[in-house]
Amino acid sequence: MDLGQMPLANSFPERSSTNPEPRYPLHAYVCRDCFLVQVPPIVDAAQLFDDYVYFSSYSDTWVEHARRFALAMISALGLTRSSQVLEIASNDGYLLRHFKDAGIPAVGVEPARNVAMIAEDRGIHTVQSYFTRKLAGELVGEGLQSDLVVANNVLAHVPDLHDFVAALAEVVKPSGTISVEVPHLLPLMRELQFDTIYHEHYSYFSLLALEPVFESHGLVVASVAEIGTHGGSLRLLLNRKSDRAHGASSDTQVRRGVEHVRGKELAAGLMDMAAYRGFSLRVTEYCAWLRHYLDRQNESGQLVAGYGAAAKGNVLLNALEATEEDVSFVADRNPYKQGRRIPGTGIPVVTPDEIGERRPNVILVFPWNLRHEITSQLSYTKAWGAKITIPMPRVAASDGAHARE
Repeated sequence: MDLGQMPLANSFPERSSTNPEPRYPLHAYVCRDCFLVQVPPIVDAAQLFDDYVYFSSYSDTWVEHARRFALAMISALGLTRSSQVLEIASNDGYLLRHFKDAGIPAVGVEPARNVAMIAEDRGIHTVQSYFTRKLAGELVGEGLQSDLVVANNVLAHVPDLHDFVAALAEVVKPSGTISVEVPHLLPLMRELQFDTIYHEHYSYFSLLALEPVFESHGLVVASVAEIGTHGGSLRLLLNRKSDRAHGASSDTQVRRGVEHVRGKELAAGLMDMAAYRGFSLRVTEYCAWLRHYLDRQNESGQLVAGYGAAAKGNVLLNALEATEEDVSFVADRNPYKQGRRIPGTGIPVVTPDEIGERRPNVILVFPWNLRHEITSQLSYTKAWGAKITIPMPRVAASDGAHARE
């Protein structure tokens, strides 16, 4: 899928800036041999992640997801005060704080200095660095080989996949567990979730493509769960090949879980190039329809605003070639984004208060994976009859009717 020249989805230039924004090719490819879908690493990781504007704690849904995950792992693995937890890409400590509150030693690794400092301020010891095999060796030397290594929603951000997975294998104890959560390629293709493809995401995963990578570094997928985050994700628990799966009542049940996902992917043709052909055309057609939908709102005099300056929304707005004339502003809770602009569009990012002040007729919710949380927050807009619309992965109005209809 080729989206042409795109700005970095999380760049957010200052509103007063007049400097032209750099754009880079955004083209997703699929390997004919292993069927891993990738965006070439055209943009250096340091440019993407050294100073980061995404903070997990600004989503109540995400914080609750992290809490439930931590409690489940503590119970399933029998973690105690003598255990060690290590999280890769620990952001602002939103997840590790739940282990810390339970008295379980927890350390984070986070490359973005501004985000790591906030975690440190919250009492979460954080190593400010990219996670590599070299760093893994240093952590093991410091006694941080861990009972649980968490690498949730980071694997897609890794340009050197083999080095990262080798580092995971090194830093987990022989009897330990690695948790990996990744957005699942299957719903991305089925539901046309093309807005989740951007420069920060180097890879897009199926279980079929991931298993050989893990196996090449002595790791086995012990269990797989399909979860609802990010429009459909996989949670994989990994062990070293010589160890049994943790938290599974029997090998048969574990095998059934893994084989169930494998079977769904095979049935969908994810090991056949034919399944990938035509995706780009479907994206083009859908963007044309969305552009027409947006034009209709503006032609009828509707004030259109957005909620949630998420990277996926920024990709969508650029794919539609939207400007401030199309979407007057985008509101966001994150103060690090407020006062800036949506990259490539000129659309200002404001505080949520501006929705109540300007009373838009149509509110586009861009972080559709958080739509339930956000539509609840926006329930007060019913007072003036605002229409809350979820433009991706399908257009739906707040009353349950499909805007496409």
